[in-house]
Amino acid sequence: MKTIVLFLIIFIFISCNNNNQNEKAVYGTIDTSSILKVNDENLTISNQKGYSHENRDTSFSSKNITAEGTISVYKFSSGLAIFNENGKDGFINTNGEVEIPAKYDGVGNFSEGLAYVIQNGRYGYIDVKDHIVIPIKYHTATDFENGIAVVTENGKQFQINTSGEIVTTNYHQFQNNNFYKEGLKWEEKNKKTGYVDRTGKFVIEPLYNEYEGKYRTGDNIPGYFSEGLAAVRLNEKWGYINHKGLTVIKFEFEHASPFSEGLAAAKINGKIGFINKKGKFVIQPSYTYTGNFKDGLCRASEKTKFGFIDKSGKFIIKPVYSYVSDFSEGFAFVKVDSLEGYIDQTGNWLWKTSRK
Repeated sequence: MKTIVLFLIIFIFISCNNNNQNEKAVYGTIDTSSILKVNDENLTISNQKGYSHENRDTSFSSKNITAEGTISVYKFSSGLAIFNENGKDGFINTNGEVEIPAKYDGVGNFSEGLAYVIQNGRYGYIDVKDHIVIPIKYHTATDFENGIAVVTENGKQFQINTSGEIVTTNYHQFQNNNFYKEGLKWEEKNKKTGYVDRTGKFVIEPLYNEYEGKYRTGDNIPGYFSEGLAAVRLNEKWGYINHKGLTVIKFEFEHASPFSEGLAAAKINGKIGFINKKGKFVIQPSYTYTGNFKDGLCRASEKTKFGFIDKSGKFIIKPVYSYVSDFSEGFAFVKVDSLEGYIDQTGNWLWKTSRK
């Protein structure tokens, strides 16, 4: 399967961490007689080498698809998900039935009702009924996001809407839109960072130090606004400002992360805890590693193993894992000893496999 866009890769962006878990993809296999239990309409199976993602809870059986080899787990979108058969890609529905036959050289996930498909080295877009909505003529294509996709034709790159009409040929402008959070985007001037609105005007003057989050997007990157505040660095200390550039939480931390579910990870004296929006530690600094709160839980470590804490700082799921992801829709990917798979918020396995 051709992967022009990044399918099914879980990136963990870490800011408050001395012992970072590496950004990586996670893997798993099941045999073709297995039943994979997932929740809602989020996953499917394929015989292509691939990646596993957080899953939900609908049952799928491989009985509807003849496949040999590695089974891959993919997220559903628009009720459909990718499968591969005999080197070709198609889509199945939430009953595990073939909805769009495996006839394409490659496909993308459905996004905003459309998915790109590849035939004879060219890209176009189909709808969920397998109707060709945008002609198969481009040399490259991406998934749609906010009504726009990036395509290339005859060496030129431009953006199209869901009708196939050209919107803009200014890719830099389009790409920059991805860095806006809550209507503001960081901007550097004279090696200092401030914030501009969508007209490019500085609404928060460039007073702050450069930071490692530039040119990156994600949920846990310092510098981006989240829940009305942004973590910024001034004279080697971190604090928080609001949309007007006013200091809301004073600059006293060794590091700081964006707010999530009302709390933010902040480091002081070499340990990480969680503060509220008044800057008060509500979970005392005792951790060597944390993520951000998702679904009421947060991955954390006090030594070398990882578990999950609640908003009181108590380990709800014991730190026994060598790797953990954030919870997403009720499940997290973990690794322990020779096992890897998904656990629920009580720490029970939803699905697991042995890894060599």
